[in-house]
Amino acid sequence: MASGPLALHRQISQTVHSPPAKRKYVSKAKAIALAVTYNRESMIQEIEDKGNTKIEDFCMSCGSPETEIFHPLFVGSLCLKCKDNFMETLYRYDEDGYQSYCTVCCGGLEVILCGNASCCRCFCKDCLNILVGQGTFDQLKDINLWSCYVCKPSECGGNLMLRSDWRLKVQEFFVNNSALAFEPHRVYPSISADQRRPIRVLSLYDGIATDDDSKLI
Repeated sequence: MASGPLALHRQISQTVHSPPAKRKYVSKAKAIALAVTYNRESMIQEIEDKGNTKIEDFCMSCGSPETEIFHPLFVGSLCLKCKDNFMETLYRYDEDGYQSYCTVCCGGLEVILCGNASCCRCFCKDCLNILVGQGTFDQLKDINLWSCYVCKPSECGGNLMLRSDWRLKVQEFFVNNSALAFEPHRVYPSISADQRRPIRVLSLYDGIATDDDSKLI
């Protein structure tokens, strides 16, 4: 029986990576500690009561009217505190491969997970019920392998609207303010997990004959 680097190489080569099974929803059991003096229920009420008030006039994360920057994914804005939190947590992931926090507010305790095989986003109960509509979270929990609002923008509703240029906005959001010129962002189509080619694991011993094999595969 082969041992050493040869056996290790064979073991790695035979290992097939399979992503964790998709789940419907999960409790993250953690929250971002932010001092919130506004609430988003009042924000929605003001938008509905005043015809000249828009979602862009408020922070989508906490409801503050003191906005600092646009929300990179959805039509709306962020205040300074929520902007800083957003930049720190948007690309933070848990062990299950999903985002650690809600795609909209970068917070939330109870979230629903996107069922698309190539998506790792999640949306919290508060954002769904406040921005899309009351009861949305419970409705989506009953859908098998729900596709999120980034994967299916046509499903957006209420006051949650995906930006058509969100890929460019995400890049612009994270670029430091400077006079530097950047090349236009190149957007390539994503490839679903079942269509991706497997990765071949190479070894320093590839092609070197041994007593057991004339060539490693």
